[in-house]
Amino acid sequence: MIRVWQTRQGKLEISGLDGIRKGNTLVWIDANRPSAQEMRRLAILAGVPTDEIRHVVDDEERPRAMDVDEAAEIIVRVPYKSDAGIITTSVAVMVRKNIVMTLRNTPVVAISRIEEYPPDKKLQLMANDHTYFLYRFLQEVMADYFQVTERLEEEVDLVEDRVIRSVSRELLVAMFQVKKTLIYFQRALTGNRDVILSIETGLVKNMGAKHNRYLRYVYNDTAQLIDSITTYRDILTGTLDLYLSSVSNSLNNIMKKLTVYASFVLVPTLIAGIYGMNFKAFPELGWKYGLLFSYGIMIASVVSLYIFFKRKNYI
Repeated sequence: MIRVWQTRQGKLEISGLDGIRKGNTLVWIDANRPSAQEMRRLAILAGVPTDEIRHVVDDEERPRAMDVDEAAEIIVRVPYKSDAGIITTSVAVMVRKNIVMTLRNTPVVAISRIEEYPPDKKLQLMANDHTYFLYRFLQEVMADYFQVTERLEEEVDLVEDRVIRSVSRELLVAMFQVKKTLIYFQRALTGNRDVILSIETGLVKNMGAKHNRYLRYVYNDTAQLIDSITTYRDILTGTLDLYLSSVSNSLNNIMKKLTVYASFVLVPTLIAGIYGMNFKAFPELGWKYGLLFSYGIMIASVVSLYIFFKRKNYI
């Protein structure tokens, strides 16, 4: 689906590709899962080969910023909630003169929020150049990252509390799920930071430099997020070590208790084995209290072992 935003006589218009008019104001084209025919038309508008449009509309594209023929190509990673959890997906921004395109293969919350801007805010956005639009888009992307990172921080704290209380398979699965998300985010944000730095330093010639100073705010937010995610990963790694230590301690306690319980059976079994030997010279065999005597020795041994292990806090 393709939607086009542009202004006419101070009013905002929404149309398809056929409604694009030439002018000096910014034209924003948002393409979500464009068809092959739409890709060819987008390639003509961007001044790039059709294969280039086909390549950038891919969920697995790595972040980059470069010039392609007459256009500037910027690809960033944004948070995306899938069935497997919170991961990242790619969004491409193609810029040529007063045209800015956002190309994607999945729903993107940041773009949806820009579409829902109030009319006055959206008119202000369209009144500026494509660099300012890119800044606003990246700012919305960072807002998504901050929102998800706050939830991840709560999950990390929850995992810490649960590890201290008890250990379970579900807890281990939760830890690995959070850690996987943090790894995805760190890689995505590191790539986004390099993209912002490339644009800010003027390495992309087809991007205007009028609003480059705003990108420094996005760069600082990205660096802050990377630091936070690195901290959460370190905490989670320490929590995982604590989990493994707890499992090891629990196993040691179980083995210790099994050894104690086995001792309660071992000593009476030894006594019974001794009296079960077939030797004639056994004084207790002819004694009428011999059976009670053997029972008494067994009970006394078990009680003695219980008192001993209790004092050692083994049970």
